[in-house]
Amino acid sequence: MAEHIHGKINFSSLVYDYVLFAIPLCGAEENRIIIIGAGVAGIAAAATLHEMGHSNILILEGSSRVGGRVKEVELGEYTVETGAQWIHGLGNNPVLDLIRQYNVSYRITDYEDFLIYDENGTVITEKSQSVYEKFETVQTNLEKIRASMLSYQTPDTTLRQVLKKSGWIPKSPLEDAVEYYDFDFEFTFSPDSISAKYGADKPNYKVSNSTPGVDAMVNDLRGYSYPFRKLLSKTLHSSSDSAILLNKVVTHVHQNGNHVTVRTSDDKSYVGQYVISTVSIGVMQSRSIQFEPSLPNWKMNRFDQFQMGVFTHMYFQFPFTFWDDKEYLIYASSRRGYYTIWVNIEKLFPNSRILQATLVGEEAKRIDRMSDEDIKNEVLSVLRNIFFKKNIVIPEPDSYVIPRWLSDPLFKGSFSNWTPGFTEDMKMTLCNPFGRLFFAGEACSKNSFGFVQGAYKSGKLTAKNLLDCMNDSCKTC
Repeated sequence: MAEHIHGKINFSSLVYDYVLFAIPLCGAEENRIIIIGAGVAGIAAAATLHEMGHSNILILEGSSRVGGRVKEVELGEYTVETGAQWIHGLGNNPVLDLIRQYNVSYRITDYEDFLIYDENGTVITEKSQSVYEKFETVQTNLEKIRASMLSYQTPDTTLRQVLKKSGWIPKSPLEDAVEYYDFDFEFTFSPDSISAKYGADKPNYKVSNSTPGVDAMVNDLRGYSYPFRKLLSKTLHSSSDSAILLNKVVTHVHQNGNHVTVRTSDDKSYVGQYVISTVSIGVMQSRSIQFEPSLPNWKMNRFDQFQMGVFTHMYFQFPFTFWDDKEYLIYASSRRGYYTIWVNIEKLFPNSRILQATLVGEEAKRIDRMSDEDIKNEVLSVLRNIFFKKNIVIPEPDSYVIPRWLSDPLFKGSFSNWTPGFTEDMKMTLCNPFGRLFFAGEACSKNSFGFVQGAYKSGKLTAKNLLDCMNDSCKTC
């Protein structure tokens, strides 16, 4: 018996020619490696396995597309990213290498190009200068305190506590907005929920030999996922034994002797010698996959303790452009995090008339439960406050896109970050293999957790470790 899939796959609203292969379900289990998830980590793992000479690979993807949390959609005649949007670090970054290899266009981000508004529509950017000077001093002190905590093995605490020790105690909407722009906007959590030792550090830039904050935004009509789709297509076309099945939501992983059986929600079973799971921390925390034998309590505790954040960027295409020609618009609301960050997509796509609103953390969780219509009305209300003094009648958007990563059962959030009190030893064992079950994904990356390159590097490393294990016949496999 075999399953056959041919034809076109609709990646979001973008359609690409893509050929999938027949899957023999009997007689192919020997040496088969099953990969759960066709996101960046899963694709990197498949490509690495193939490069190292292992061609018997089956990828089970729960959605109707590949790319995972790198996802683009069409808005009018433009392509916008509802998942990963930035290339973080322009130094020794393997994702940047792929981007360049496939000629994907991008634009360097200028985080200094912004205006700040108060709730009355007054531009208060000049007033922020002294606040930023104070904040930069605090950042310098923060690095010193963090280095001392690491050197002397001081117990971890929240970033908020260390900021207070450095003299930073926000007392105004402007100070809240400055803090939010620097921390929440990057880590999806407020300083109250970030590890002082590790959560706000930026080892990703250090290992990439890149200046912190030097990023770029993809502005390619083919989407950020294009190089990963091409990499997967190349891998599958190079092997008659490798394949991918879409719309296969994994519900059970059963290890039995020298093989593993993976069951999907359509009551189909797939047998392999090993499994690489690339599902997110959020999915692991949701207990939507049953493991037999059960994962040890200590391991599930690791998954539960590492944080999964929510980062929601929404796009609104208006009949005309009414906002300022700055890359970022910052709204200093008396309610911390309430539509604080706005991104001018005109900088990526001139004349697109698209404005992006970004919510993270608790505000992103809040709107995840709201209807699109209610969110749109809330957005328009905020825009009327921001541009109140310009006497502009804010128009209804022609179209808009509102993703929901938290409620999506295949993701249950956007990306991970380090919880206060989560130790280095705990992080090192977070994604250790269990029997014939291996793990990969951005949360598994030592230095690039939360980033696309973290998922990519983790997928490659896990594939290499698995093959080393197979070749050495190590008992831990």
